[in-house]
Amino acid sequence: MWVIFGLLAPLFWGIANIGDRYLSSVAVKNEYALTFAAGVLRLPLVIVFLWISGWFLPNLNSLIWVFISGFLTIFAYVFYFRAFQKEEASRVMLLYYTISPLVTFALSAVFLGERFSNYDLAGSLLLLVAAFLTVVKFQKGFFKFNIGILWVLLSGLFWPASDVIQKYLTPIFPSTSSLFAWTLAGSFIAGFVLLLMPDFSKNCKPNDFRWSKSSWLLFIINSALFFLGIFTFLKAIAIGKVALTVVLNVSQPLFVFIFELMMRKFRPTLWQVDTSTSSLIAKTTAFFLMVAGVWLFTFTHV
Repeated sequence: MWVIFGLLAPLFWGIANIGDRYLSSVAVKNEYALTFAAGVLRLPLVIVFLWISGWFLPNLNSLIWVFISGFLTIFAYVFYFRAFQKEEASRVMLLYYTISPLVTFALSAVFLGERFSNYDLAGSLLLLVAAFLTVVKFQKGFFKFNIGILWVLLSGLFWPASDVIQKYLTPIFPSTSSLFAWTLAGSFIAGFVLLLMPDFSKNCKPNDFRWSKSSWLLFIINSALFFLGIFTFLKAIAIGKVALTVVLNVSQPLFVFIFELMMRKFRPTLWQVDTSTSSLIAKTTAFFLMVAGVWLFTFTHV
């Protein structure tokens, strides 16, 4: 049963990635408005999880760190949506899953005192090779770097940093739901703080949120799928093997790639997927290297 929950999480997230790709590239085309909306939509969940966790109030130092974590989480969405505007969704997620474990472990080693092992070094090497295969394209006998991947790298820095902060705060909070609630609250507040930035304030006027009903519906569904994915992932960890659940989680890029191929039949101009022999070989190799690298990380740390 835990395997089903372990696969449902990346499935839900993969569907949400496809929806986000459509929103950022066609329906809305405004990464700032999408990011702000993502922050605001967290308020109902804040209330729900605070109610579930018993309205625990952390100390001031913890609140500051929670806000920083929430700010990093929300700000990363800007780069996330920009990446979808420039690159295939499957390539974006494949690179993210090769970069984020490296960043998470590096930050954990520096700030939390976690130590390296031979398995970690081997996993790092595999993930670096996988990242290289993901970010370059082989065209006419030369490797070509796609600058659009830069946005993925930035989101791959911000989200893991937020995760490490939450790991640091875990002993302070009475439950996971309490920490989750306050992290969501930090994201909600951060959404309004971001309005102080010129680019955000300029692109988050009332007119920028006059989306079509279908766009709002898709945005809400995507958000629901994201949190549903978190629930099923935590459920899989609770009843199954943690390390294997984490490894199953990296099947998300594969789901996204399958969905892209399916969507290409309906709108080929939007869902342009590189299915050349060199690209498929690179993506397949990168995927298996990523799975192996993540497994080596989880072998000693989960």
